[in-house]
Amino acid sequence: VDFTRQYTLRSAEPPLNDVDFNQTIELTGDNLDMLPDRLMLGPYVVLINVTGPTTAEAMLAPMAPALDMGRSCEGLTDEVLNLMLSRANADSMDALFADMTMQHSGADLDMMRLACATNGGGLHPAKFTLGQGVAHAPNITGLTPRFHDPELGSPADAHEAGGARPLHLTIPDHGPMYADSLLAPVIRAASPHVSIAPVQRHNTTRIVRRQTTTLVHSFSSQVELAPVMRGSVTTAVTIELPQYLQRWTTTLTVPVILPRIENVWFLSDDYSLSVGVGLLNGTRLHQPKLTLTAYDSLVPVTMTPQSGSCHWSRSELTVRCNSTEVVVRSNNASGSVLFDSRVLVPRYYNGDVNITVTATAINAPPEVFIVTVTPHPIDETTNFTRAPIRVATAAPRTTPEPGIAALSSRSIFSPQPSGGLHFVIITLIVWACLMVIRMLYYVWRRRQNAPITDPADVTQLQSLITHHVWLSMIFPCTYHCGHKHITLAVCALLGMYAVCSSFIAMGAADLVSDFRAQILVGVFAAFLQAGLRPLLNAMFFMYTIFDATELEMMEKVVEFEFDEQDYVEDIEMLAPKHFEDEDLVVM
Repeated sequence: VDFTRQYTLRSAEPPLNDVDFNQTIELTGDNLDMLPDRLMLGPYVVLINVTGPTTAEAMLAPMAPALDMGRSCEGLTDEVLNLMLSRANADSMDALFADMTMQHSGADLDMMRLACATNGGGLHPAKFTLGQGVAHAPNITGLTPRFHDPELGSPADAHEAGGARPLHLTIPDHGPMYADSLLAPVIRAASPHVSIAPVQRHNTTRIVRRQTTTLVHSFSSQVELAPVMRGSVTTAVTIELPQYLQRWTTTLTVPVILPRIENVWFLSDDYSLSVGVGLLNGTRLHQPKLTLTAYDSLVPVTMTPQSGSCHWSRSELTVRCNSTEVVVRSNNASGSVLFDSRVLVPRYYNGDVNITVTATAINAPPEVFIVTVTPHPIDETTNFTRAPIRVATAAPRTTPEPGIAALSSRSIFSPQPSGGLHFVIITLIVWACLMVIRMLYYVWRRRQNAPITDPADVTQLQSLITHHVWLSMIFPCTYHCGHKHITLAVCALLGMYAVCSSFIAMGAADLVSDFRAQILVGVFAAFLQAGLRPLLNAMFFMYTIFDATELEMMEKVVEFEFDEQDYVEDIEMLAPKHFEDEDLVVM
């Protein structure tokens, strides 16, 4: 055996700061076949099993069951502490080896008390590292990474898509053995849309509390997200101390937020409508885009782009503007990108033109609003934009789908966006409940042998009520025709639903909120139900209408008196002369 060779330990898995009793540790290094059978981890014996020149297994021997090494060691005398250390290992051979090793290497009891008093936990194995004697190690706890908002200068709980934010690291270092010059945090991210700048050291603060001292190390890095980043971002901070076979890892996960777009508009000197795209919040806006679309115009509208990055589409009546710039916000002020376009209409037209403005970017949701401009004749041939006179927040109107498809996809008959019970289904459920209640009332009246009111005996007020859609549902002319009036009312209500749905399907979804549009829809719905009522009512007639005189003659008994003498005289007057009285037979 070449005893001139020296073994070198390079890593341990799990790291020694996470190790516990009765746990196997995988060691890697150089010349590990030169390892002894036992090593020390603080006051505890570690059994070594060499598996190769570069690998070995280590088993932390069990601690004595009656011994509490997690107690605080402050105030312990040397005699009591020596007694605790001599009983730290359960096996007698391990205890003898540990006792002889600590005596030979001269274990510093003051350092042991200091390590024991640091950060609680007593003489836990995580406070030491492998050695041929008692070898103290740094005790890093409370590793804290936090993002900071560059605008506010305060900690941030989110990151911005397309933005860059500093990541601050605070590393407390406790115990008798510090890792001041050995600390080199490594920051990683699994996503390819995250780029991380090299870590920079800032300062080290020494904090003294009673008999313990803590060094607080400060580091920082810059974490930048790609503009297409969505969801959340996770960064892993790792600190490795190969000299002590220790490794600490913590992760920080924060949601990714999108900046908001701010738009400004004004009239430029050449009578162009200028729209600026900037940042309402956030720090960066990547490649802003703008579309200007004319809709609901009474006359042909042409928009002439005045910016080189804008292009006019005559088929879509749209100006599209694309920019490759990055708008930056700093010191609570945002830059902006301006897009100019002239709005042209025929010379005879002096009304308003509605322009839908949609601003978006790679890392920002779209902002949509409507600018209403008033073109004005500047000369005899062309109308230029005079000035934007009002702005309203509204979504651009899409081309309505034809026929029944529009009624099913863009109306009140479409599925509820919340996933709840549909409004039409609720109406039909109410109708069914009313029908059941009316049927029970009808059965009860029949069991009472209630007389059926003849239509001829209905008062004029009742007759007028039956011609009203809603009142007839509550006050029918007779109790046995209440079902008819309830069904007529529901049919009229569904017809009114169809009118509202048709207006929405024809593209009036953003006009229904207007009071004038509501009046128009109400008038159409009223006329529809008035026109439908006679057709529906014809299917429910229960009687045939007679003339009043005929009805009276059919029901009245005709009575008359028979005078035999008058009858005979009439017969004699009308009969021929050759008939005699004896020929008359009285019946």
